[in-house]
Amino acid sequence: MKAWPLAAVLALRERDEEEARCALAGALATEAAAARERDVLAARAAAHAARLGEAESLTRAVVAPEALRARGRFAARLRAEAGAVAAALAAGERALTRSRDAAVARRAALAAAAAARRALERHRERWRVERARGVERAEEAAAEDAISGRRAAS
Repeated sequence: MKAWPLAAVLALRERDEEEARCALAGALATEAAAARERDVLAARAAAHAARLGEAESLTRAVVAPEALRARGRFAARLRAEAGAVAAALAAGERALTRSRDAAVARRAALAAAAAARRALERHRERWRVERARGVERAEEAAAEDAISGRRAAS
């Protein structure tokens, strides 16, 4: 198995981290969109509840039988619409929960990618220090050999 150059592996880790960062940004955008959609649905549900309350209060008033039936049909239609909006709101809540879970997973992936990159950078620094020490030892040994060679030649 051929060893990869450290710079190439570090570049791969940096690319992985950037991809994780982009994925996190996408997950956060999805989460924000789901939250906006849920807020819109909640507002619609509140408006339907208010209209339904008004319609039901009107059906209790004393009016002609035909108007009472029309108001009853209107209230029934509002109840059906309110049920549909409530179902949509529940689906929006589930979508928001899924997008939040995805964002948490993306944050964890970004943290793991960043940790891998930092570990590789620490390894690179240790390798550079060790290499510098090796060069320094080799220079000292060469100087010692040169000094020893001069003494032996004299």
